[in-house]
Amino acid sequence: MSDQIVQVNFRMPAALKERLEGAAAENKRSLTAEVVERLEGSFSDPSEALVEAAKVAESLRANLTERIKSYHRMSEKLEQQEKSFEERSDKSMKRLRDREAKLRQRENELFQREQDFRQELNQEYDKRVKKHEERLTAAIERAEERWKRADEYAGFTIARERQFIETIKALTGKEPPAVEPARPARFVDDAGTNDG
Repeated sequence: MSDQIVQVNFRMPAALKERLEGAAAENKRSLTAEVVERLEGSFSDPSEALVEAAKVAESLRANLTERIKSYHRMSEKLEQQEKSFEERSDKSMKRLRDREAKLRQRENELFQREQDFRQELNQEYDKRVKKHEERLTAAIERAEERWKRADEYAGFTIARERQFIETIKALTGKEPPAVEPARPARFVDDAGTNDG
């Protein structure tokens, strides 16, 4: 068959022409190329078409199989990554729980130490207060005892003075002159001078 191109003029229904033009536009070729392709296809051996279709189907099947394998490999990789992530997440959570437990233990230890310190501080405070109270009580008792002795001595002195005055009066028949007693050196008069 010669590959020489010849011009052929023929008539066809308008509806058929519209269908051919639509098919040509879909296949992105001219109207003449669409007509030639369809005419050559009508003369081709059906067995050849089946072989070509089988080749296309085999190619599609191989491509689909490869894509399915690729999908499975990707799925397995994602599962491994997910498993690795879960393992790392579990390890991280375990470390966090361990750290939290240690922090709680440390907090409890600090709280117990604080309680012990407060208790020791209160005991020491109570001990010092008690000791101070005992010293203060002893000082008060000593002061009361001194005041008691001072009162007794003052009473004794007054009695001796009266007895002495009565003796002088009996001997002389006169009242002895009044003598202002000297105050101790530790007392200071109203003017701020020391009489001692």
